[in-house]
Amino acid sequence: MHELTQGTVTYASAWEVTGGTIELSIEKASTYGDGIVIIKYRDAQNVEAKIKNDLEDI
Repeated sequence: MHELTQGTVTYASAWEVTGGTIELSIEKASTYGDGIVIIKYRDAQNVEAKIKNDLEDI
């Protein structure tokens, strides 16, 4: 945790699952000595729809 709060390490992992990806990371929090665990799930169908909308906006 000391290295994390100093910004010298990054903890992250990702897995591909049926229909999308799962990402797990531990990030530096604003309070010294604290970390934040972040779990993200992205399903392929919604990612494709977002890319399409973004391209239309351009």
